[in-house]
Formats: sequence, structure tokens, C-alpha cells
Amino acid sequence: MPIMKIKRIQIQIFLIIIFLILGGFTFFSFPFLHDEIYFENLFLDEGKVLIVSDLHLESNPRDLTCIGDYLKENDISYFIINGDLFDKMHNEAFKEELLEEGKRRMAIEENPLCNIIYIPAVYNHDPYLETNYRQFQENGYETAFLKGGLKLKTEDNLFYIFHGDYAVSNGIVVAALINKITSTLLFEDFAKWVVGAKKEDWVILGHSHIPGIDYERKVANSGCWINRIVSSTDTAVLIESEKDSETEISLIEIPCE
Repeated sequence: MPIMKIKRIQIQIFLIIIFLILGGFTFFSFPFLHDEIYFENLFLDEGKVLIVSDLHLESNPRDLTCIGDYLKENDISYFIINGDLFDKMHNEAFKEELLEEGKRRMAIEENPLCNIIYIPAVYNHDPYLETNYRQFQENGYETAFLKGGLKLKTEDNLFYIFHGDYAVSNGIVVAALINKITSTLLFEDFAKWVVGAKKEDWVILGHSHIPGIDYERKVANSGCWINRIVSSTDTAVLIESEKDSETEISLIEIPCE
């Protein structure tokens, strides 16, 4: 066989390998291409919902008791931990004592201050759940674990709340880069399309570590609580619902030392 023909075949094989590697990377980096996401429904007649994300506890040495202080002082009805509560637990099965450690770090371990919903990141960082939904009651309050996301319905709004790794699994690189380059919440827009939310619905994520809120496009990101790529933002999304009043949503900064 001529040498030139051999080289041509080698180049073709190399290009095929590169194509397969890039194709595999793309396939697994965008989980919505091969997985379905589960959403639990919750109706909120009136009350306040606080959403935080990306605490990355094992790698985060900070004092996070300010979160518990905020819950106590502001009469929060639901506290939603929207993914990346942990940092190195992705290969571990979820156990309730893990959440107890998170509650201890946030100073809410002794008595529940409100209903708690923990939505683990599915594709990295957090421990995995073997079922889509689990819950239990403690002193009149509910604690729920959700594998997927939450559809929170108020009288006038529908909120899709999920971590964001279902849209792009590598959030700190891809998702953060997208938002940094465009100076918009383009990643959140993409996630809104991924889950099929309507234009009038809200989508609230974590994952990118970059906080923001866009009232026109109805997307928001709660930011992060650790210095990683971007500095910790100590931010959260607050939803306030009252009967016969328009639901309010805002991006807030929780006072922390």
C-alpha cells in the first residue's frame, strides 16, 4: 500500500476519533439530550420562599450561621437549597444525616424554622437520590428531598426551580463562561428553553455561581457562597406571595461576616 494512502487513512481515523470524543463530550455535557427531569408541584397561597444554592460545604470554611439568622428573622415559609449543598459527595448515596450537617452549618439544626426543600445537583457535587421524591415531618414542618426540580405555583406565577446542571452539567466552566461573555443571563434563558417553560413563567437556577435577575425575560440565579472562579456573593432569591396581591421576586444579599 502506498505511503500517502496509509497517511490518508491514519488522518481519517484520527479525525473520526476526535469526532467521537467531541460528540461524546457534547452528549454527556448536556444531560437534557439523554435524561428526563422530574418536577414536583407545590402551590403557595401566601408566604415567603428563600432560595440559596452552591454552598459547597466540605470546601467552604466560612461561618454560614447568617443563613439561619435570616430564616429566623424574616418568617420564611419555605427554605429551598437549590443544589451544590455539598462539594465532593457525588458518588455517595444520600443519607438524612448529611442534610443534618448542612443544617448545623447554617444554624437551623435544633428546631426547624420553616419547611425545607433540598434539590441536589444530579450530575456533580451532591449525593445521589435513589428516588425522585422523599419527605418527612418534624415538629410540624416538612423536609423534602427532590431529584430534579420544583414547580412552585402562586396565584399569578409559575416558578421552575432547579439547579441548572440538567441543561449543562459543567456549570462553573461552561455556564459561568456563557454569562460572563454575554453579560446577560443567557445560560438561564437556555435552561428555560430546555425545560419547556413558557415566556410568562420564571426559571430560577444556581450552578453558574453568577447571581442575577431579569424581570423582562423572567430568569434568575441565586449566586454562590464560596470563592470559586467568582467571589462568593452571599445572595439568594426571595419570593413573596400574598393573597390578592402580585407575587414579588427579588435577588437579595444576606448579611454575613
